[in-house]
Amino acid sequence: MRNSLRMTGAMNRLLVLIGTATLAVSAHADLWSNFDEPGSVIHYGGTIFDIQASGGNDLTLTGRFNLNLDVNSLDTSDTTESVAVYYREGSYLGHIANDGSNLGDWTLLGTGIANVAGDGNRSLLDVGSSLNLTAGQTYGLAIFALDGGAAGIGYRSGTGSVNVAPQNTFTSGELTVSGGVAKGFGLASNPFATHNGSSTQRLFAGEIEYTAAAPVPEPASMAALGLGALALIRRRKAAKK
Repeated sequence: MRNSLRMTGAMNRLLVLIGTATLAVSAHADLWSNFDEPGSVIHYGGTIFDIQASGGNDLTLTGRFNLNLDVNSLDTSDTTESVAVYYREGSYLGHIANDGSNLGDWTLLGTGIANVAGDGNRSLLDVGSSLNLTAGQTYGLAIFALDGGAAGIGYRSGTGSVNVAPQNTFTSGELTVSGGVAKGFGLASNPFATHNGSSTQRLFAGEIEYTAAAPVPEPASMAALGLGALALIRRRKAAKK
């Protein structure tokens, strides 16, 4: 009975160690970064674009972003900005109506307060919620400044009409960001209800934090691992007798 209990305890400790190692790998975060790419940055009320886990693995957006956030030249007193992030499954194309009637096509990922670090500096935003991305699936992402024009979200000029498929693409790590449009400053209750701020596509100028989950062993593999460990423990106990 005592040997059985000791063996069970050893197995439990082994499984805990295996689980801990998996969590440690999964916790590693990477950055999609377009922050320091060449080209002047423009700041406006919001930017909308497509994202895709393009490396063959499912990814998780952690909800943390580095924004190029700058104050409006007419009001330089604000040092913080409330920012909202929305998402949808499928491209943003066809879901950016100027009257805001498309709000129901989007889901609020979360909001956060970012320090306004100024043009060329990173303003950290954490909305407190994560988003799982299925490999190869396109998602729309929308980031809005909510404080009525006090500070603007940074983006760079692109090519192609805002009403055609995204033409401006930037891949960093396993994440790809495509296309994009700029939006004006609107109400926090419906930031989509503003005019498209450009006639050509725009590309988000910032950073997006994401993680790639470690592969999870199949149940059969876990069972084989457990049996192997159990056999090893038995051999060690037999050698001690």
